[in-house]
Amino acid sequence: MSEVKRILEHGVAGFEPRPDALGLTLRRARRRRWSRRLGATAAALAVAGGLVAGLWVAFRPGGPAPVTGPTPPPGVVGGRIGGQRPIAMGFGSVWAITCDRRCGNDERNASGRLVRIDPRTDRLMASVPIAQGQAVAAGEGGVWVIDFWHGTVTRVDPNTNTAVATIQLQLPFHLCENCPNPDDFLPFDLTTGADAVWVITDRGAVARIDPRTDRVDAYIRIPGENGGGIAVVGLRVWVTMGVFGVWAIDPATNRVVAKVPILDGRHPVQVEPVAASGAVWAAGSDTRRTGDPANPYAFARGGAVARIDPATGQVTETIHFDRPAYITAADERSVWVVLAGGDAYYRIDTGTNDVSGPFSFGGTLRAVGYGWGWVVSRGGTLTRVALP
Repeated sequence: MSEVKRILEHGVAGFEPRPDALGLTLRRARRRRWSRRLGATAAALAVAGGLVAGLWVAFRPGGPAPVTGPTPPPGVVGGRIGGQRPIAMGFGSVWAITCDRRCGNDERNASGRLVRIDPRTDRLMASVPIAQGQAVAAGEGGVWVIDFWHGTVTRVDPNTNTAVATIQLQLPFHLCENCPNPDDFLPFDLTTGADAVWVITDRGAVARIDPRTDRVDAYIRIPGENGGGIAVVGLRVWVTMGVFGVWAIDPATNRVVAKVPILDGRHPVQVEPVAASGAVWAAGSDTRRTGDPANPYAFARGGAVARIDPATGQVTETIHFDRPAYITAADERSVWVVLAGGDAYYRIDTGTNDVSGPFSFGGTLRAVGYGWGWVVSRGGTLTRVALP
C-alpha cells in the first residue's frame, strides 16, 4: 500500500507513454471489445518505472473508407455489433455501432454504421454511415462516435440522424522523436457530461470537446497505459489508472484533483472499467507484488468491484469475487458485472450494495436501459432481453 501511495503522489512524473507497444494495446482492445473472458494470469503488469507507460505507435491509414450498400429493412440491425463501448442510451433510443466491411484483424480500414433502435419495439429507426467505430456515447446535444485509427470524433444529430461534425484529435505533445505519426491520439473510449464530451487515450491524455463549438477545448495530461475507462459522476470526470486506481478531473480547472487507489484486502486492483450509477463504480483484477523491479506487479487470483463516493473520493464498499471482475453495464439502480473466463453475471443493487446472481444471457450484456438488457452475441448480433 505504501508503495502504491508513493507512486500516486508523484502524479504523472516519470510515466511517459512508450511508443513501442502497439501489439499490447491491440490485444487489450480486443479483450475488452468482446466478452472480457480473460482468465487471470501470472503475466507481469507494467505499472512502475517504465511500466505505467504505454502505448501505441500510430500508423494512420490514408483515410476513412467509403460506405456503400443499402440500409437494412426495419427490424434488422445487420452488420456486427462491436467496439469498446458499442451501445449507448439516449434521446429515447438505443444507439449501436456496427461493422459491415473489412472487419477483420485490427479494423483500421473498417466501415459500418451507427444504428438507432426503438427500445419499445426493438425495430430499426435509422442508420448513419460511419467509418471504424470504437465507442459511442449519447448526451450533450448529440450522439458521439470515436474512430480509433483516424483519431476522430463524429457528432450525429439525433433530430436528423445525420453526421453534422467531425472533430480531429491530436496529442498535445510528441510521443517520440523518430516514430511514425507521433501526434496520433488513438481515442479508446468517451463519455458525456459536465457540459463537455470527454475522450480518453492510452497515450497519456484526455481530450475535452465543447459541444457548442465542436472543437477541442483542452487536453489534460495523465499517465499512459491507463485503464481506458472514463465516466462523469458528481461533476467530476473519473478515469481508470490501472493498478493506481481511479483519478478524478475537475472540469472547472481541467486538473486532476483526486487519486483513489482500489484495494481488495492487501491486493491493489488493476482497474479497467468504470461506471456511473449514483456513485463511481470501478472493477478489475487483483494484483500482487513480484519483487521484480522491472515488473513489480502481476495478476493475482480474484478481482473486485469498488464503490466510490464522488463527493469525498473515498471507497465506501469493496465487493470481492474469486475471478477478475468487469463492469459491462449500469443504470441508476444496478451495476452488472461479468467474471473472467465464463458467462457468470452478477447484479449489484446500487441502493443496498447487495449482490445477486449468477445469471447468464447467452452473450455479453453491453447495456441496460428502458427496462431491458441489450446483449451482444459472439457473432455480433444484438438482442433485447428481459432482466432478472
